[in-house]
Amino acid sequence: MFKYKNIPFKQVILPFTSILLCLPKYKSHKEMNSTWTKIKKRIPNHLVWLKDYLREISVIIIGLCITYYGDSLMNSYTERKEDKEAIKMVQEELASNISELNKMQKYYQADILLSESFKSGISVGLNNVKEDSIKKFKNQHRLYHYWTLKGHAFKMVCESSTMQRIDKVLLTKMFECYEYMEVVEKMGESYREKRFNELLQFFNQFPVDGQNNGTVLEQWKQINANKQFRNYIMVVLPMFSKSSLSVCKIADGIVRDTQNAIKKAYPDINADTEIR
Repeated sequence: MFKYKNIPFKQVILPFTSILLCLPKYKSHKEMNSTWTKIKKRIPNHLVWLKDYLREISVIIIGLCITYYGDSLMNSYTERKEDKEAIKMVQEELASNISELNKMQKYYQADILLSESFKSGISVGLNNVKEDSIKKFKNQHRLYHYWTLKGHAFKMVCESSTMQRIDKVLLTKMFECYEYMEVVEKMGESYREKRFNELLQFFNQFPVDGQNNGTVLEQWKQINANKQFRNYIMVVLPMFSKSSLSVCKIADGIVRDTQNAIKKAYPDINADTEIR
């Protein structure tokens, strides 16, 4: 007996036989034509319904597309706005840090000049130094500052979705910039701690009411009388100052380069971040 894939032939042909049996049996050609005429009359009505259906479906699809496209545009606009605000804050923060770096450089330069002038005064004899030529150094050896380089705006950028949309080269440059500013700030802390400890030991030999009195020449004579503090002013101070000044200058250049890179990447940001 014929088998198709191990199925008996009767089981294969049986479904098709039932379909054929369900078809109408026409007794005459005229009856078949009548049926066909009815079918042809109904086809236009179905076509009208089909057109209306397709039209409604098209309207729905187009509406959905417009909605999704509009949402995409809105999200894109919102993201660009957030990015601009975040980058503007970083630019303003960098401008503030440049101002702080400039103050630090001036302070280190003043300490270097103090050390050199004090050495020169010692070499010629302090009694031969005129007060007018050194009056700008009054209390200079007593000064120590708390420097603060800001980084909150960049930290906010790192914690937001804006970081994912920033150009990777620019983002790397920004990380390097802030890392170098951390180095500058740590050097400033070490500089301040060393100065404070030296001053503390130096002032212990004077009464409280005599620590801030006298002319610059008298202050220098006090320094010269204290071997440890004199060594600090003449040897340690210029070494620390020159090293810190060099790092500050490098940091200043890196910050300015980062500002220029940000301006190039975001030229439409309107912020008061002009490089001073």
